[in-house]
Amino acid sequence: MNEGYFSYSAKADFKTRPLGHKPGYDIYLVRYTSPVITPFAETNRVIARYYVPSHADRAVIVLHGINAELSARHLAAYLARRGIAAMQITLNYGWGRRPRVRPPAGEGRAAMVFCEGFKQAVLDTRHAADFLLMQFPRIGICGVSLGAIISSVVFSVDSRLGAAALILGGGEIAHIVFDSHDIVVRMTCKILRKEMTRGQLEEAWKEIEPLSYVKPDSRVLMVNARYDTVVRPPHTEKLWYAFGQPPIYWIKATHTSVYTHLFFIRSIVARHFKNVL
Repeated sequence: MNEGYFSYSAKADFKTRPLGHKPGYDIYLVRYTSPVITPFAETNRVIARYYVPSHADRAVIVLHGINAELSARHLAAYLARRGIAAMQITLNYGWGRRPRVRPPAGEGRAAMVFCEGFKQAVLDTRHAADFLLMQFPRIGICGVSLGAIISSVVFSVDSRLGAAALILGGGEIAHIVFDSHDIVVRMTCKILRKEMTRGQLEEAWKEIEPLSYVKPDSRVLMVNARYDTVVRPPHTEKLWYAFGQPPIYWIKATHTSVYTHLFFIRSIVARHFKNVL
C-alpha cells in the first residue's frame, strides 16, 4: 500500500500552557491545528495532555480507545512517574473534539466518515511526533483498543518512532466490525453492515487497513485479552503475524475486564519502552 496516503504538511503552531504539577512531573495542555481540515471545527483543533518528568530522555505518544480517555491518562501519568515523558492525545470525535452537528448521512457515507476520521487521527499523531522530536531524541507510541489500531499504522508509516506498545489491537478492521460479538460494537456499526457487504467495507477501508502497512518489527509489544469479543483473537493474531510474532501477552480477560489488570499492563509497557526505546 502507498504510504503517501498518510503524508502531510502542517504548521508548527503548538501552544502549551501549564495544567498542574504532580510529584516527579509537570502536566501541560497542548493544542495545535490538525493537518486534516474537516467541515467540523471541533475536530480540527487537537487537544493533548503532556506529562513531563524532570530529566526525561525519551517520550511516548498515548492514544485512547473509544470513550476510554481516562485509562490513557492513567497510563501516561504512570510513564511520567517512571521517567518517560508522555503525550496523551484526545482523538477526533472524542470528548472535547466531538462535532456538535452529525456528519451527513448517505449511501456508504458512514464508512467514508470513519475512513476520513482514521486518516485524521493518524496525521494528528504524526504531527504530535513533530512536537516531541523538538525536545527528545527518542519517541515511541502506545495505543489502547482503537488507539492501538491507529498506533499500528502510525508506527508502520513513520520511521521516527522507535518502539510501540499495542494494547487490545488487531488487524482486518472491516472483519472486526462484522465479526465482533460485542453488543455495543454491533449496535454502533449496524449502519455499516446495513449499507455495505463485508467485501465492500474491506475495499472501502483498504487505505487505512493496518495489514496494508505492517511489517515484521521486534520493537513492538502486544497485550491482548484472550476472551475479547470486540477485537477477537483471530484478528489480533493477524496483526501479530504481520509484525513477525513480536512479544505478546495474552490476559485471561475480556475487552472490558482487561482493565482490572491495568497495574500489570502499565508495568510491562513501561519496561518495554525502557528496554527498547
